[in-house]
Amino acid sequence: MEEQVAVFVGSSLRLAMPLMLAATGELISERAGVLNMSIEGMMLTSAFASAVGSWSTGSPMFGLACGMAAVLPMALAQGYLSIKLRANQIVTHQTARQSDRHRNRHQYFGAGRNHFGVSPNFWRSLARADSRL
Repeated sequence: MEEQVAVFVGSSLRLAMPLMLAATGELISERAGVLNMSIEGMMLTSAFASAVGSWSTGSPMFGLACGMAAVLPMALAQGYLSIKLRANQIVTHQTARQSDRHRNRHQYFGAGRNHFGVSPNFWRSLARADSRL
């Protein structure tokens, strides 16, 4: 019983750490007067680019660099629009959030999608794997 509790607590901390780090970054930006509502879109984009970069090269450090490089242009554009041009922060960040989600959806599932939200190629490969069994 104690081992299960220890595993549960350890898993909870491990899985909650990215959200806690994102919340800390959001807290710092809020204290500076910048409303960053697209932080989860940036996290999703960075996670995908990091996974692809580290998978393709086998280097976790290259994956980290890919994740930072994927998010940096969006963060710089949002900062420029919000701070320098004084654009509405809610509008700019919602636009960035939607573009991040749209881009990641196409990366994960492809452009064509059926009513389940998955590409037809996914269902074809699943049917091929099922027919081999």
